[in-house]
Amino acid sequence: MLMFLGKKKHHRMDITTCLKSLLLAIQQYRGGRTAQNAAQLHKQVEEVSGLKCDQLLSSGQALPRECVSGLVELAGNPNTSPNMTSSIISLLAQLACDDDSREILHSSYSLTSTLASCLQVLLKLTYNTRIFQSTNYIHELIAFLMTNIQSHNEDIIMPCLGLMANLCRDNHSDNVKTFYRTLINFLAHNSLTVVVFTLSILASLTLNEKVGEKLFDAKNIHQTFQLVFNIIVNGDGTLTRKYSVDLLVLELLLAMCSVSGLRSLLTAGCRQADGLDGGRKTETGLALVQWLSLPVEGAESCSLQALQLLNELLEDSTRCLVSRQVSAQLCFTQVESLLSCCHSNSSLNCHPPGSDNDLSQVYADALLKTLELMSKLRQQVKDMETSFYRMLQDQRIVTPLSLALTSHHRERVQTGLSLLFEATPLPDFPSLV
Repeated sequence: MLMFLGKKKHHRMDITTCLKSLLLAIQQYRGGRTAQNAAQLHKQVEEVSGLKCDQLLSSGQALPRECVSGLVELAGNPNTSPNMTSSIISLLAQLACDDDSREILHSSYSLTSTLASCLQVLLKLTYNTRIFQSTNYIHELIAFLMTNIQSHNEDIIMPCLGLMANLCRDNHSDNVKTFYRTLINFLAHNSLTVVVFTLSILASLTLNEKVGEKLFDAKNIHQTFQLVFNIIVNGDGTLTRKYSVDLLVLELLLAMCSVSGLRSLLTAGCRQADGLDGGRKTETGLALVQWLSLPVEGAESCSLQALQLLNELLEDSTRCLVSRQVSAQLCFTQVESLLSCCHSNSSLNCHPPGSDNDLSQVYADALLKTLELMSKLRQQVKDMETSFYRMLQDQRIVTPLSLALTSHHRERVQTGLSLLFEATPLPDFPSLV
């Protein structure tokens, strides 16, 4: 009996000694965040974690509570390293081993701000990173985020939305689709950061589904463009603008450029986008150019995506201008004339095929460029599509198309392959063999 009491007293002394060392390490780390002080604090946290700390908080002693208060403060500090924060959170979880201790942690310490800081750490760690469904605790994390996103705690909603946006990107999961209604309600939130996080999640989960078709259809697209470009120019801060461009705007808009019928709407929407702050005009092109001038950080591809989108918008704008100046009949007559020239000149060749001086090659280049133009304008100009496909089925197209496909110039080959891809399914397309 005396031996048991002696061991118990010795155990209490071990805990007391460790807690005193931990408190000293916390104070030293507060006074100076040096590598040595950080290593010492980390060591003391690990030592306390290795002890049996049952009902330590509910014992009523001042020392344990003073240590916990210091640890909570450090875990809630965004300047604390992720490794240190992780160790502290693990120790706090270990201390919450009974109902009384959990109640003390909940009621006596500001753990909401600490939790928000931990979520901010996860937000940075998961940004632009593929997270696999098999990762430890990922399902518990998603369930936690869904619960808190649907709560009324404003302090924690924003980091939860941001983290969910990271997890949903390139990770489509059915078990997060039950709270669409909550997400849609967030689109009316007064914080632009909350709005952009929400749009990012919705774009990741719904873009190829019926819900996404309703959210991002032609009727709503102008309003969406107005919103996102307004956020780029007038966002709440760097984080908001980063997610606007990198997670939503560029990837979404670039994807829309490839959808038939949306490309023109996209260009028109960008040209007409007004700011939502009292009607101030938002210069979409200027916003993209400004983004291009920013340095590329790490693996982010914002600058490249901005360049691609700017190219798409300029190309479509140019196409609209050209479509007002040409007609299907004009192009058809030009192709007909060039085909006749190619056919009549083919027997007069006195230069090797592909030579810059070869007159047939000049005619062929002009012909293929005209067909390429017809292909690009077939949706904008009346009867252009009919004229384009009609010319592709002309027997005389074989010679210029063969010259392009056997050329040593990459651009000619690419043009030839593009036209061949369009022509092959046609019933009367002549064989090149």
